[in-house]
Amino acid sequence: MSRVFPILATNLGTVRTGAPASGWFLWLPALLLLLGACVERSPVLFHGEVLPGDAASADAVDVVGTDFAFDVQHDRFEAGRIEFLFANRGQEPHEMAIVSVEDGRYGIPLTEIEFISPGESATLRTNLPAGSYAFVCLVITEDHHRPQSHVELGMFREFEVQ
Repeated sequence: MSRVFPILATNLGTVRTGAPASGWFLWLPALLLLLGACVERSPVLFHGEVLPGDAASADAVDVVGTDFAFDVQHDRFEAGRIEFLFANRGQEPHEMAIVSVEDGRYGIPLTEIEFISPGESATLRTNLPAGSYAFVCLVITEDHHRPQSHVELGMFREFEVQ
């Protein structure tokens, strides 16, 4: 049986009564400074509106998540308001995050549909400027006591907005 964890759920360490001041709280300020430096260089986060799957309009882009891939009919879209209908057709829970892509590197999630169970769907309405992006699934599955990210298993798909 596998267990599923969102990628951002991390073990920050355990604080024990009477433990010396050498736990996670000492490196947390450094981590926050590092994250602040990354955000300054990152594009502004795009807020998406997540709605039920049946709220999608007729011109929504169908994105099908399977174990472990995204199936999309097109890889180019017009800049501006875009609506994605994400359907999870896999046996595992999945997410559909949109990240920027620059020089082959994936950025932080700009907007996302979080944790959709098998057989469920959701609609994401967002505005994307011209650029390179990717759909990624940020779920981590623990299988045979080894965590594996769904991205590592191949659940990403790049696309362009013009």
